[in-house]
Amino acid sequence: KEENLIKIQIIDNPIAKENSQKITGKVIEVLENDKTYHTTGKLLVYIQKDSISEKLKYGDVLIGKTFINSIEPPRNPFEFNYKDYLKFHNIFQTAYLSSENWKLIKQDSGNFIVGKLFKLRNYLYNVIDKYIAGNNEKAIAYAILIGKKDLLDYELIRAYSTSGAMHVLAVSGLHVGIVYLIFNSLLFFLNNRKTKVLKSIILVLLIWLYAILTGASPSVLRAATMFSFIAIGTSFKQYVNIYNTIAASALLLILVNPYIITEVGFQLSYLAVIGIIFLQPKIYNLLYTENYILDKTWAITAVSISAQIATFPLGILYFHQF
Repeated sequence: KEENLIKIQIIDNPIAKENSQKITGKVIEVLENDKTYHTTGKLLVYIQKDSISEKLKYGDVLIGKTFINSIEPPRNPFEFNYKDYLKFHNIFQTAYLSSENWKLIKQDSGNFIVGKLFKLRNYLYNVIDKYIAGNNEKAIAYAILIGKKDLLDYELIRAYSTSGAMHVLAVSGLHVGIVYLIFNSLLFFLNNRKTKVLKSIILVLLIWLYAILTGASPSVLRAATMFSFIAIGTSFKQYVNIYNTIAASALLLILVNPYIITEVGFQLSYLAVIGIIFLQPKIYNLLYTENYILDKTWAITAVSISAQIATFPLGILYFHQF
């Protein structure tokens, strides 16, 4: 019921909103009535936008005086339940800090490797910002290359969504697959019997660095885990059953974070992959042509149809459109 003095460490890249900086913070301490309470748990904080808050980054520690509020449930039936969404991310409270009610007390105190990856991510933002003109073009480049989607405006999202191409803007299995193929080709000199294990270790490390760099969304985690199993299986010359790989990757991710099963991206990603693997050969075999270009076009079209059929129930359930 009263204002608390809290010490927070930023554990993710801040997200710029119209009038504030949105941060996810780990609450280290709460100071109340001259007593210091060491705490665990996360807090969603909106900080008034100014020249100082815009420079906040992963690993920074700040202290501020504010009310800690519970998150309100939805007021309309069947409305998106933001409270449940945050609960599945272990966030149960939110707070607002005005410019005069907080100060930065420490910088770069987070995980060293994650901090370096966030710095690299910010460097890539600056490269895109420098060389790509136009706000929409920049927003699309951010989303496709690095997984930063908060700059996409509503009209642009709606255009991609209604055309069924929203997945293009999300870093997913396609992107991880491209990264895997590029590095697998570049490491061709490690293909001999003695160095194949080393090659698979390097591939797995590079895949996971890319996954973290792009924000570690459920679809990227799924793809990174699957390609890790494929890389390890290939190095030991083991037959890789794709259904076993899918099941093992899902099990591993759920063991690490049971709440990931509630993520729409996780559900859509696995359904789409299973649909493509199971349905695509059957749909592709319905038509035959000797023309190479038409054959490849039909093969890609069959992939798209398979994914759409598999994800159709969730599309209707969550987004009310097909």
